[in-house]
Amino acid sequence: RDLSLDEYVHEVLRTGHQYHIVTAAGVPSGFVTLQAVRSVPRDEWNNTSVQAVMVPLDKIPMVAPNEPATSVLERMQQEEINQVPVVSNGQIVGIIGRDTIVRALQTRLQIGHLA
Repeated sequence: RDLSLDEYVHEVLRTGHQYHIVTAAGVPSGFVTLQAVRSVPRDEWNNTSVQAVMVPLDKIPMVAPNEPATSVLERMQQEEINQVPVVSNGQIVGIIGRDTIVRALQTRLQIGHLA
């Protein structure tokens, strides 16, 4: 949470991931996206922390690992979000993005047409 937005952008460039779980002392406290960073003028990135632009966890819709992909995609569209944390037994076990779901559904459709 204490990373500057400039440091965070370097992490995005290094990993290619455009959204991350924000932690405080190892405990998840929020969610940050590249889109949130873009809401801050570039000349303020060094002096603005990730915590300043993150969305608190209690404001983020979450999904279960066994939730059908189509219902997750529908929730994402309703909430106008591109990714959600996946939670199992009260623990965040991953993050799923809209693009990943769409790609998986397209692949299943293609395989269905081949079978």
